[in-house]
Amino acid sequence: MSSIEKFAHLRVSLEAIKLATNNFDSSNYISKGGFGKVYKGELVHFGEKVMVAAKRLDTRFGQGTPEFWKEIMMLSRYRHENLVTLLGFCDEGDENILVYEYLPNLSLDMYISSSNLSWIQRLNICIGAARGLEYLHNPVGTIGYCDPLYMDTGFLTKESDVYSFGVVLFEILCGRLCVAKHDDNRRFLSKLAQSCYEKKKLQTIVLDCLQEQIYPDCLEIFSRIAYQCLRRERNERPRVAEIVKQLKHALKCQVEYMVEKEKTFIFKASFYAEVNLHMHDKLEQISTNVKEDLIIRPGDMSEEELKTYNGTDPRRPVLMAIKGQIYDVSSSRMFYGAGGTYGEWSGKDASRAIAKLSFEEEDLNSDLTGLGKIELEALDDWEIMFRSKAQRVQEANTMCWSQHELSKRQTQCVEFYAEVNLHMHDKLEQTSTNVEERASGLTKSGRHD
Repeated sequence: MSSIEKFAHLRVSLEAIKLATNNFDSSNYISKGGFGKVYKGELVHFGEKVMVAAKRLDTRFGQGTPEFWKEIMMLSRYRHENLVTLLGFCDEGDENILVYEYLPNLSLDMYISSSNLSWIQRLNICIGAARGLEYLHNPVGTIGYCDPLYMDTGFLTKESDVYSFGVVLFEILCGRLCVAKHDDNRRFLSKLAQSCYEKKKLQTIVLDCLQEQIYPDCLEIFSRIAYQCLRRERNERPRVAEIVKQLKHALKCQVEYMVEKEKTFIFKASFYAEVNLHMHDKLEQISTNVKEDLIIRPGDMSEEELKTYNGTDPRRPVLMAIKGQIYDVSSSRMFYGAGGTYGEWSGKDASRAIAKLSFEEEDLNSDLTGLGKIELEALDDWEIMFRSKAQRVQEANTMCWSQHELSKRQTQCVEFYAEVNLHMHDKLEQTSTNVEERASGLTKSGRHD
């Protein structure tokens, strides 16, 4: 039995294909590739109507019968989730038509420049394509994707496919096709990408909508393997298995970055007032923003604190109020700006906000002392400490009166500690008439270490 006779069961009549595609009508046209034009249609296949894509060979593209039968032999033998399924073929008269399953999402080139296609989606597409290539090498000679050595020698190899795939990787990264309508060095993406990579200017050609999405480490992994695919010497190009490995590594790196990023929510704390509080004055006389729902019940102070602080030091302003949500802390960072010092905390619950505090002091620094606990210390004895007992907590409305009075408010499963500067000879109750026993049940009195 000849090779052709082995595939007789896949033969589809030209009449059936014409009927399915409305005689290759323009309304059924999908796209044009290295093989020819592709049309969609509904075809009866093994007694069932199925949507198909019929790829009609155009000999003007330089491909003929050998390439046609090579594709039939390869695609009919293998099945893979990342390979399109060959349903049949037609070789009547001068026609060479391949019939595939219809993929409703169409071709990648139709989405490559879209801002709706995220970087994560693009990475998954790359990995899927690489897996398909790893499973089955299918040399395609579309202009712009061709290995330059193939143009010189006329021979295709697995390494040639790697070169073509490298071009596709840069297409996905840059959001443009391999050949553009330019008359300068931007015309061919492969040369442009190589040049930018070597000059460390790759960021200049990355698709704009991806600029803010891609984690730098992920970009380095992705671009490095893509660049290696384009090496002139075939023996220097990576194997497809290595490409799959590196793309998975890039995806893992990006996902981990995004998880951490989603954990971090900035919540601007409300600063009701920052004053030099003389504790012989009533708190409500100093700030009109003292609200009943923000008052916390104070704890007793240590003897040492009573001796050390007198509450009238103008260098120790009062942090009047912080209102926010506090959660298990997994990481932190500090950054400095003209408006003061800002702290950013990351928590386990990505759907919740983390408190963001602002201080006038430029010397503030942070130190991660353990999961669920952040301590911020400065030269002038500022210290803010968050400690939570569960992953999900209630909102904490918190008032800090001044430095070095250690107060505690508990809302089911969160504790907020704040050291403030209080005139220690006065009880907080004597300073503010709003401090009442009404907080009982939510807070605990007594000394807090």
